[in-house]
Amino acid sequence: MFRGALTVLAVPLALLALITASGAEASRPPLLHTGVDGRITAVSDSLPEDLPTFEGPSRATAASRGQAANSSVVGYSIRRMLAAHTITSLLASDATATWTAAVRTRRRLHGTPGAELENVIAEIAAITNRKALTPSRLPLLMLTAKRNTEFFSHGRTPSYHQRVTFGTSDIVWQYYPGQGLQLQVLATFGVANGLWRANLPGHLRTLLDEMLALKANRAGGSAWEYAFSWDGGSPPWTSSMSQSTGIQAMTRGAELLSDRKYLNAAKSALAIFRKPTPSGVRVATARGPWYAMYSFDSSGRILNGFLQTLVGLNEMAVRGSNSSASELFNAAEPVARAAVPGYLRSGWSYYSPGVWSTTSYQSLTAGFLDELCQRTLQSIYCRSKARLDRFPVAPPRIAVRTHRVATGKPSDMSIWISKPAAVSITVSVGHRFLKSFSADWTPGYHRLESVPIPHVPGTLRVRVRAVDYAGHSVTVTGSVQAVHR
Repeated sequence: MFRGALTVLAVPLALLALITASGAEASRPPLLHTGVDGRITAVSDSLPEDLPTFEGPSRATAASRGQAANSSVVGYSIRRMLAAHTITSLLASDATATWTAAVRTRRRLHGTPGAELENVIAEIAAITNRKALTPSRLPLLMLTAKRNTEFFSHGRTPSYHQRVTFGTSDIVWQYYPGQGLQLQVLATFGVANGLWRANLPGHLRTLLDEMLALKANRAGGSAWEYAFSWDGGSPPWTSSMSQSTGIQAMTRGAELLSDRKYLNAAKSALAIFRKPTPSGVRVATARGPWYAMYSFDSSGRILNGFLQTLVGLNEMAVRGSNSSASELFNAAEPVARAAVPGYLRSGWSYYSPGVWSTTSYQSLTAGFLDELCQRTLQSIYCRSKARLDRFPVAPPRIAVRTHRVATGKPSDMSIWISKPAAVSITVSVGHRFLKSFSADWTPGYHRLESVPIPHVPGTLRVRVRAVDYAGHSVTVTGSVQAVHR
């Protein structure tokens, strides 16, 4: 494996912000490299995030109970493709050998490794039963089965969301408990962009060729798909963000390597931006199209994914001199320009409407805004990027919004905070403590519930201390009057 892709990873400027944005990345488990001899070693993981963490029941685990016994359907489908001459005899032979090895290995494994491989087999069988196993999808699904067989056959289980690479390949896989190892399209194209930036054409060509072999026919063109269940969506699905980053990497590769096949691949990948969800990612709005983060979710409005999608389209429009990419960018850019202000609040930003950003995702968004600022010269992107840069370094602001409560009965108190922080609160009257409380709060209004109020009128002191992610601390004391009612 070319280790330089992990140590000089010069991913797109906006993605670099994510790598050092917070302590969460510093504590990420090391990337595991599986050698051709089966030995597993750990290297530093400086790769960008791919998908936000989704906490929820594993759909693959549920699928395994109903589909594990039907794994033979995959072998049958491979034979049918060969008989129909839609795949070559070599591909059919390799796919059959891979699938047979996966099923046999599953039978001898126990514990978590066995369960993970079984779930991967079950998901591929479920895809097949939905008649979604097409000739163009066979390479990705069989590579997924092969990599999971290779890794779990050694009886080892990765850490939560740990990244894994294999042999001489720089393709990045990631562990999702209950769904095994899955291709990380965005992280892999992040590596490709790093190789381009480091001017390493040989390694870039190898990685781009590997990814070309994994694209599937979709929406009248091609797409790099995900083969696992995610946030309510069933595979195979795709993402505007990973697709546009792939388009960006292919466009850059075409220029550096003087090879139009990569530009042709990028052109084919534009198809999903023309087609509505779920086959594509286009969602109509009053101002123009929004490109969905997930093809199965037309209602999602994740800002960072939309902004990076525009960056990738603009890269192809300019560097690749492509009018179709330019049209797709120009149609959607006004939508982003109008939407951005609604994601910024007085002290923090939204990841999606109603969902606050983590520090790392806010840094990611700031990087994308900076890219669009430079590419479009639109002041809204420049001003918004400057605001996001100020949010992490500004101390929290706090306000006690309740001013009067009734004596003699428990009362709730309203407290506002400007940004995410760990808060500790004490309520007292004179030298008597009435309530203490601590929690991690998101920005906005919060309710301190059931504060015991004395029977006699008086002034209650509400002391609130907040410490944000960067360690900035502020303490505010508010006064609340207890009165007879």
